[in-house]
Amino acid sequence: MLKAVNQYPKKCEKMRQKCRKGFPKMMNDTINLDEVRAYIRSKMAEQGVCTAELIRRTGIARGTLDNFFDGSTQCPSFDRVAAMILALGGSVDEALGVKKIASKEQVEAMREGRTDMLAAHAETVGAKDEHIEDLHRRLEDVKAQNVRLLRWHRFFLIENIFLAISLLTDLLIPTLGYFRGRVLGMFGVHVAKSFMG
Repeated sequence: MLKAVNQYPKKCEKMRQKCRKGFPKMMNDTINLDEVRAYIRSKMAEQGVCTAELIRRTGIARGTLDNFFDGSTQCPSFDRVAAMILALGGSVDEALGVKKIASKEQVEAMREGRTDMLAAHAETVGAKDEHIEDLHRRLEDVKAQNVRLLRWHRFFLIENIFLAISLLTDLLIPTLGYFRGRVLGMFGVHVAKSFMG
């Protein structure tokens, strides 16, 4: 019997730990809980809300609220803290210290800065588009020039092949062509002179 009684608190603690894992907790290292408590107290004072009224609005137990306000709760659940803030008509961002833009002038200045930035971006994009169009025109010019050069190369290649064939025909067939045997005749006389003497 003693063994069963001693195990019961351990089982309860394990159940509590499992339940706690399911709910997000507020991180003490990133959020100043003293400032959050002060914010909630100031909202309560502004509206004249007592602890009993806050309990009625939020449905949070009195002990939980007392532990939160006296600082004995080191890591309160975010949903409970947010429920207290929202029940008092406050802002969670403001309570947690999230920076807000103070005035409309700052918002307008940011918008003007963005429009200036957008105008500069549009100008840059326009300049790049013009440069790309210029590169495309140059590419088309180079392609056209290459086509003209290729035509001339083909012409000179065909002309050189024709001249080579004409020259070989002239040299190998003595009765045809420009030389008509003069080359072979001179070659033959020269060969005959070298053999005879």
